[in-house]
Amino acid sequence: MTKFLNILFDILKLFKPDPLTYIGIVIFSAGLTFDYFLGFSYKDGNYIINVKTDSTSIFSYMLITVGLVLLVKRYFSLSKKRNILFYGKGLSNMDYKSPSDFISFFNRPSTDPILFKINDSYSSDEVNSKYICYKQLVEDRAINGMVDIIYLGALGSFPYLYLIGSLFRDGYSDKLQLLDYERGKSKWYILPKYKSEDIKHELMYQNENTTIEDELERISEFDDVGIALSYTFKIEKNTIIESFRDKTLFLRLSSGFGHDNLSNIEVQTDLMKKVSGYISRLSGGKKKVHLFVSAQASVCLNLGRFYMNNSHGKIVLHNYDHSSKSYNWSITYEKGNIQA
Repeated sequence: MTKFLNILFDILKLFKPDPLTYIGIVIFSAGLTFDYFLGFSYKDGNYIINVKTDSTSIFSYMLITVGLVLLVKRYFSLSKKRNILFYGKGLSNMDYKSPSDFISFFNRPSTDPILFKINDSYSSDEVNSKYICYKQLVEDRAINGMVDIIYLGALGSFPYLYLIGSLFRDGYSDKLQLLDYERGKSKWYILPKYKSEDIKHELMYQNENTTIEDELERISEFDDVGIALSYTFKIEKNTIIESFRDKTLFLRLSSGFGHDNLSNIEVQTDLMKKVSGYISRLSGGKKKVHLFVSAQASVCLNLGRFYMNNSHGKIVLHNYDHSSKSYNWSITYEKGNIQA
């Protein structure tokens, strides 16, 4: 049933944005058809003579004209670039070309691709220096009543993705469509809307009688605490900075570890709301919440979108270095401002 709903939703998305084009094509085609077939014919010796009445010709020409007017109107509407695709190239082997193939054929001409340029998203200096540019880009382009759809997709380090996601908080929910990258097929896709299963958080490194609530209560007494989200890979305790190992809430998914476990916007939203609630519980005053995250790109973007100025304080975003198998740098984020 869920699969059917997702297919139906995709079909509706394809047709809904462009009714004017379909109507124009149908009316124009009908005019040509009537002009060719309507009328009557008679045989005069060896010849068949086709005769069209004035009323038939006038009706056909009217349909052709109306169809052309609608198509021309749609053409100029498309040229206004009412949609935006923000694309973050945070990996060195990624193509600079925007991943626009996933956009429906009729929406593609009206979509303006904007690149979040960076040479290396695993460099703290680069992420710091580029963030202000990204912020200005979004403020200049996305805060616009004429924008219909904002597509957002990026790959790169966790701090880089979180910061990009944080730029699309608050008033963007109705317009934003998150993208992710399917590695097996090497293609971008829009996250489906309907969830196929209930996925929940489970504790790691604790006995079975301990609950998430128990752990939140225990670590809330400290000023600096951590949340480790093991979604794609298991975050080993010895990779966490030693001073946080006993003050960190280690969580995994009930569905287990793996790539693309959360390729669904409804499931992501449910889980990000939970994480947002945990951060709120651990925030306040001089407290800092340190985030250690192993998750697919769209989750990292979405996590940034769930930052709340009124209930979240300082969030420290930690970058994982695969070569040293440790967290080698971090960026502190608070209410839209960052510091290394």
